Amino acid sequence: EIAAEHAGIALIGAGEGSLDDAEERLCGVIRRSIGLVSKSVSVLQQVVVADCDARFAMAAVSWYRGRAEVAETYWRDAVERMDKLYDDTLSMEKSVNGFPGGVPYRGSRYSSDFEWLRG
Repeated sequence: EIAAEHAGIALIGAGEGSLDDAEERLCGVIRRSIGLVSKSVSVLQQVVVADCDARFAMAAVSWYRGRAEVAETYWRDAVERMDKLYDDTLSMEKSVNGFPGGVPYRGSRYSSDFEWLRG
């Protein structure tokens, strides 16, 4: 899912002609991550992060295409999911190996750290 999410984000950078493909790949990441089960906390964290990255990227695509309500829904949902993962990780003293760089972060990172796109 991480590779699919990165590929979808890369297509956004390729320009307007690739947005349909980017949207399809990013939505695929979101669909496939729903209900995923694993015994590995690290794997689950990686999947949630990839899902959130895809949702944040879909917010950008939707804003670009003039679908503000859809964009806001993607954005709010991604922030809530990321914040929940962060809170669960800290409250349960779980391993943070699934976060990029091994450091947990909240959804606010996506509006303040533009390096996340380079993952």
